[in-house]
Amino acid sequence: MFSPPIVRPLPLITFICLLLTLIDHQNALRVLVSAPNLFHSHLHMHSAIADVLVEEGGHDVTLLVSIWDVVSGNPPPVEKTNWTRAQRVIRHFPNDADAQTLRQGIAKMPFANNGIWTNDKDEVFTERTLQLFTELSLTACSALHRSSQLFSTLSNSSSSAPAFDVGIAEWFDFSSLALFHRLGIPTTLITSALPLDSVLARYLGIPMPAYVPIVNKASPEGTKMDIWRRFMNYIDKRRNTQLEQITNTVANSMFGENFPSPQELALRASFLLLNTNEMLDLARPTSNKIKHIGGFLLDSNYPKSAVAKSMAKDPSMPSSAPSVFVSFGSVADPNKMPPQMLRAFLHTFASFPELDFVWRFPTQKGTDDEARCPNGTLFGNKIPANVRLVQWVDQHAILAHPNTRAFVSHCGLNSLNEAATAGVPLLCVPLFGDQNYNAAIVQHHQNGIVLLKKHLNKERLQSALRELVADEKANRYLRNAKVISRKITRAPFRPREIVRKFVEYSAEFGGQFSEMNLEGAKMGEWAQNGLDFLVPLALSMAAFILISVSVIAMVIKKVISRSQRLLLTVRRHDQKGKDD
Repeated sequence: MFSPPIVRPLPLITFICLLLTLIDHQNALRVLVSAPNLFHSHLHMHSAIADVLVEEGGHDVTLLVSIWDVVSGNPPPVEKTNWTRAQRVIRHFPNDADAQTLRQGIAKMPFANNGIWTNDKDEVFTERTLQLFTELSLTACSALHRSSQLFSTLSNSSSSAPAFDVGIAEWFDFSSLALFHRLGIPTTLITSALPLDSVLARYLGIPMPAYVPIVNKASPEGTKMDIWRRFMNYIDKRRNTQLEQITNTVANSMFGENFPSPQELALRASFLLLNTNEMLDLARPTSNKIKHIGGFLLDSNYPKSAVAKSMAKDPSMPSSAPSVFVSFGSVADPNKMPPQMLRAFLHTFASFPELDFVWRFPTQKGTDDEARCPNGTLFGNKIPANVRLVQWVDQHAILAHPNTRAFVSHCGLNSLNEAATAGVPLLCVPLFGDQNYNAAIVQHHQNGIVLLKKHLNKERLQSALRELVADEKANRYLRNAKVISRKITRAPFRPREIVRKFVEYSAEFGGQFSEMNLEGAKMGEWAQNGLDFLVPLALSMAAFILISVSVIAMVIKKVISRSQRLLLTVRRHDQKGKDD
């Protein structure tokens, strides 16, 4: 008698799991995320995008890191991959000659000395600085696109089909966007680790009225400028073509005039993933292609799950006393802070003995804490008892800590997003670049106080801190910070969800979203602002008025002349009558 085989549960379950895994793998996108290592925050953003796509989407991600910064050893280290979830990490190193050119250029940048601590915002991104950046871009782009080995690694050797479904890079990283084009990647997305720049807005055809400040030179007034500042802002916008000039120079030098321009490659991108939050920006014109992902670096469940763990393992976490966190980011080295500025901070902190100040103050290379702070001093200044200098701190955890009362910051965009999410008011000291625009956001939303570095002294610092750490009833900055935090954390869509879904959505349609491009992207500034008809109309009206006035004046002149002749004739007639 025939007996059917018995199907055991375990093998069946195993088979189903393997089948689901296979199906999921078949649906996984092949994504190439590319970024240079010049600025840590920019690289961190793109490695985080890779993490989101792997962790939440199950996609196959390759992270390409172009080594521009050959001086500081900026992350990621060569021998480690645990800083990213990407399945593959490819590091492209320049040859010795290119590395020497990059090394010389970076050494001349204002970030290599104390210039960002002392120079005015207009003195950091000078023509000389932009020229250096142009040379860096040309060298790095040339090194990348000359590498036949890299193209072989990134190409699909088994067929003519592209090796990747999606390419993601920052909008001004023309080298990566050109790489995507040469590899034939059908779907691209551009990113921006900074707020919307005026050049990028022009690429996308987004109007930039005079009241919208440019990113690098914004004043704390933000959009509420008087007529003189609006005029100067307009002039600055006309001059703010440096990034456009850089990318155009790279494009023409490397690929010739027939290669797609930087603007064309930007417009071909499905969407722009912008590292800002709609609840934390200046109100301005926008585009449907912009997707705000500000705060996507944060895990919304992190404050509940990790703060206690961080408190137990990290001695830099706040104690039971109310605390103030101090950090100026990864670019500005506090060891190069001017002596008078350092004294102002230390004396101010000493005047608040009831507060615990945690200052991220990394040691200089080749020194340790004892060598840097002999006998409890810092560059000859006594370190107050309530100040702790730490090499590194989990910034998200310390801002989420209930004892953290304020954040003294350079106001980088990631720091702003983290503080706003945690509901911590800021004391902003913008140093350069987009930090000026970010500080204007804080001033606009009143979730902190802005002090310009050229006006910074002990008295102003003390006054600002006193307001920021006051009780909630008397502290409008804390109240506003909490409202912003609730708006961000209770938003209908998580930023990480936006990243994943719009990458997948873009790939589903092969990156074909040209119908969303604004018509203004095809126009010059004159046509976009209606000046192509307003100016001729104004000139025509002026000509009409001038002709009309001339005709009227001529008629009046003739009338007066005839009247004078008639009057003269009458007088002569009267005189003749008298003579008779």
